[in-house]
Amino acid sequence: MSRNDEQTKLTATFLNTIAVAVIVAGTIAPLFSVLYGLTTLTPDQIRFIALAAPTWFLIGVAIHSLARLVLRSVGGSHDPV
Repeated sequence: MSRNDEQTKLTATFLNTIAVAVIVAGTIAPLFSVLYGLTTLTPDQIRFIALAAPTWFLIGVAIHSLARLVLRSVGGSHDPV
């Protein structure tokens, strides 16, 4: 494995970690905050979260896809999917 391959894998791991953080911060955290009554929200705020959460989820999926694309450039890797 070359040094460039290791740097590419590190970049892909970084992007994937950012993707997970975006999904958690944009969807899971607000959902649990509301479910467990940790915050008091107005109906407008609940509607905003309901509309924004899928957007953050899709942004996270897009970043994850970018990480997979970066990882494909590693020599000798085979993508089973």
